[in-house]
Amino acid sequence: MTLVFASHPVHTEVVANIKGRDEILVLLGGIWSLYFSLRYLDSGKLKLAILSGLCMFFSLLAKENALAFVAVIPLTIFFYRSNKAKDLFRSWIPLLLATLFYLVIRFSVLGFDLGGDAPRELMNNPFLKLRNGFYEPMPLFEKAPLIIYGLLKYVQLLFFPHPLTHDYYPKVFEMISWSSLSVMAAILIFLAVGMIIVFRSGKWKIVSFSMLFFVFTIFLTSNILFPIGTHLSERFLFTPSLAFALLAASGWFWIYQKKQSWIAWLLLGILVSLYSAKSIARSQVWKSNYTLFTTDVVTSGKSAKVQNAAGGEMIARAIALSDTLARNQQIRQAMVHLKEAIRIHPGYKNAYLLIGNGSYYLQEYEHAIKFYDHALKLDPTYQEAFHNRALAYRDLGRYLGETMSDLTGAIEFLEKAYAQLQDDYETNRLLGIAYGNQGQSAKAISYFKKALTFKTDDAWTNYNLGLAYLAIQDSINAHLYIDRAKTLNPQVGN
Repeated sequence: MTLVFASHPVHTEVVANIKGRDEILVLLGGIWSLYFSLRYLDSGKLKLAILSGLCMFFSLLAKENALAFVAVIPLTIFFYRSNKAKDLFRSWIPLLLATLFYLVIRFSVLGFDLGGDAPRELMNNPFLKLRNGFYEPMPLFEKAPLIIYGLLKYVQLLFFPHPLTHDYYPKVFEMISWSSLSVMAAILIFLAVGMIIVFRSGKWKIVSFSMLFFVFTIFLTSNILFPIGTHLSERFLFTPSLAFALLAASGWFWIYQKKQSWIAWLLLGILVSLYSAKSIARSQVWKSNYTLFTTDVVTSGKSAKVQNAAGGEMIARAIALSDTLARNQQIRQAMVHLKEAIRIHPGYKNAYLLIGNGSYYLQEYEHAIKFYDHALKLDPTYQEAFHNRALAYRDLGRYLGETMSDLTGAIEFLEKAYAQLQDDYETNRLLGIAYGNQGQSAKAISYFKKALTFKTDDAWTNYNLGLAYLAIQDSINAHLYIDRAKTLNPQVGN
């Protein structure tokens, strides 16, 4: 059992991703709580009951899905210690007290709001459908097949963990109907599981216990009670995979008992070797965000989230390249992923932002502004889009002034930039130059002076300010700033 659990590839995400630490702590706390509960039931020592409750409490502090152990621990006692109500209740009291204490802390900090209505954003609720340009919740009849298919996928990953991906966000799973073969197969499998539990639990104790353990530990992350933001996630299998490891161990022991020990060892060796090889290979993918996103975008190509993540990471890597041609090629490749993210999820504001960023780095400022505008249409309070659009305004203004000699257009966009970037040195400097070249020296002076509050020792800004003063025949200030500029840089004005 330990070998199967330790080598299972589905655990790679929990181990490699720092987010998975909570899953590890939940399992550790839950298993220790179970251990002390069993010892308390055997010995009756109060300190063991206290230890059981403390472990349960610390498990809950790691993550709320530790609540599954409130059911799993009595289940284990029922199967392997005692089915007396008195014993079950005794073991349950420390768990209930720990849970109550945790809930008191939770509600005192977060209030009694249990989440309210499900979010109407596809990346936070996979059970939405687009109608007339707006997302609305799927009715239960439509989302139930998706949930059932997700549970079947969890089972498949336990037995055959390939392919693996960190991303099962919309729309990795397309709409699935009740008539789907996968859904019908899942229903038949789950009905068979139910029948085994009800009618064969006496003779097939380990099998029935393992199935119930899986059901209890996957339930809170199954989307049955509430949407968890994604169809499924491999890290949610960390605790439920104990059920699979237990089943594998019992199967191995059954083969071993039939006096075919060499077959049992051979099968175990093959299984652990294959799982280990897959785990090692998969762990390499988690080397960096870049390797993770660009690998999993192939497996989860229908996911808006991973398309967006791959595009964003490719842009981040591209802008560090010194080769302009290679840099621009990689940015354009990234934008293919980002546009696919928008095709999948038309309301994905972050994808519009990132395409805007890519266009900005390509110096396609008008395109960048268009995409930032779209992001702000989706979310008028999107501060990052506001800021980046202002940068695009600024640099479009620079381009119009320096390259196209269009001072009117330059000033129009630089003033738009200034509305957001009043404390930006470059925006103030460019406005000073534009107004100065247009003959509006008073305005030029105000912008140059403000620019110098951010970079006092910039020689060219001091020089340009001196020229602006000279244009309004203020010779005293003109000489003051021109002399300061030449002191800072003797080459200025030559």
